[in-house]
Amino acid sequence: MREIKQAAIAYLSRREHSKEELRQKLSTKFKNQPGAIEQVLTWLVSQNLQNDTRYCECFVRHRVSQGYGPRRIKSELHQRHIDEDIITNTLLTLAIDWENVLYLRLKKHFGAIDIGNIKNKARVIRHLSARGFDFASITAVINEKIVT
Repeated sequence: MREIKQAAIAYLSRREHSKEELRQKLSTKFKNQPGAIEQVLTWLVSQNLQNDTRYCECFVRHRVSQGYGPRRIKSELHQRHIDEDIITNTLLTLAIDWENVLYLRLKKHFGAIDIGNIKNKARVIRHLSARGFDFASITAVINEKIVT
């Protein structure tokens, strides 16, 4: 059990991990010890060495800095088995200006692009939609920031 604890702390010393990520990594490394892994995970949570809320905050900040939108970030967090309440609370607590994130992503990826051209506009909308922004936000930013 000591080896499992040391491995878990080593993983957490590099970056935050969700409880499920740690479980998967430890299960791969220590295949025949699921009970011990669960004990270590419980201990890590009780000592606040592993915290899904803290992981979620780090993850959201990182993905926002990369220009991803709320839909994509939520989807990725669900894939990492983060509780819906934690995701919702984190997004509310961080109070992210999604319109600004969307605008910065638009400028970074496309620079000065002619949105009047239908093909260009469709390309922009597809790209931003794939990044996790909803259509209403995309059109609002395009109309507000680009056209005016």
